[in-house]
Amino acid sequence: MPSDDHYIVTMALDPTTRTTLLAAVGDLVDNQFGGAVDRPFLTAVYAARRV
Repeated sequence: MPSDDHYIVTMALDPTTRTTLLAAVGDLVDNQFGGAVDRPFLTAVYAARRV
């Protein structure tokens, strides 16, 4: 699973570089993935009766 460190590094970039990078990522998502990237999560739910 990716870490949140990527977010911190991205925010540390100068505004022009960050804007260029995020525009390129947006173009990639639009052109290669149909405009959306899904990140599925699974949550386990357990139920039990009191005894």
